[in-house]
Amino acid sequence: MLTPNFELKQTDRHVILEIKAPLANIARTELVADDFNVFFSSPPYYLRLKLPGQVRESLTESGTYDVDGGIFTFRLEKVIEGQDFEDLDLIGKFLFAHKKYQARPKIEVLDDVLPSSNSESEDEDEEQFWIAQQTVPAESPLTTPGYGFANKITGNGEALREEFYEIIELMDLEGTPVAERRLRREREELARFSDDHYLADFMEPSEINAIIEFKAPWEELLDNKLECKLTQDETEYLKDLGNRDYLLDAQAAKSALLSLADIVFAYAYNFRTFTGENTVESAWTINKLSATLSWFQTFETAVEVKVACMRRSLIYPLYRHYALSMKVLEDTVKILKLGRRQILKCL
Repeated sequence: MLTPNFELKQTDRHVILEIKAPLANIARTELVADDFNVFFSSPPYYLRLKLPGQVRESLTESGTYDVDGGIFTFRLEKVIEGQDFEDLDLIGKFLFAHKKYQARPKIEVLDDVLPSSNSESEDEDEEQFWIAQQTVPAESPLTTPGYGFANKITGNGEALREEFYEIIELMDLEGTPVAERRLRREREELARFSDDHYLADFMEPSEINAIIEFKAPWEELLDNKLECKLTQDETEYLKDLGNRDYLLDAQAAKSALLSLADIVFAYAYNFRTFTGENTVESAWTINKLSATLSWFQTFETAVEVKVACMRRSLIYPLYRHYALSMKVLEDTVKILKLGRRQILKCL
């Protein structure tokens, strides 16, 4: 079955679902709106959504089909009139998961679990057991260190290192504990720092000054107090990407967000130094500047992210200037301030 392209809009009373299905079998088309869930089927298309609010099929309105455009339009009535359904343009978050697009986590949320209605009958001892403070055990020496998103991937480290040997600097990927990666990275950076290159850029800053003065699109959005919006192609990409929930503890979620900031810094450096254009060196630059991508480092504080980004931006890329690195750091903060849509554009 094919997942069709679709859009979600809303009014105070309705959620408007537009589905582009030019090859649809009209006679076998079905739509079911049940609470938070919406199911659409019209062979060869199938769509299953989970909305942020409750909807139901309207008794007074029905769906329409534009034959020329191949577009279905359904108006679903909101159970709570006037409720605002947030982020309807981020369609990927409303799709049910497609496992084939995702890395396999150690723990995964398969479905929502509703609390039991007879929880009051549980005895006091059992209740105290469930609310007791839990701690995550330290990494065991017998456990293979993980990598990737929230360090949930294990295995195939040697093959990955051989394929991306120009980018991945961590030589023993599965033999180096997560806590030791930062120490090895910093030793490598000290050995790679070039005084001559840094002084040359410092003494002849004319080209770098032009790069610093370049106006990035996120600066214009903030200066004009505008919202970032996704393009049609970006929205379609979110649909193809799919959706999956991971069960992360507080520390793992924090580390994942800090790693995201690290990657955004690398993107912002590449964007600014090449004035918004990608080059044949862009992939290398982004991966090399990001300690997350090149060393699979896990961060614990924002200060660690800042230090790692500044160090690597003064060691590896073509332009190595402190003022430029500080400007890219400002870019990173502005991108994060604009929220998830601007971050998605960067990724």
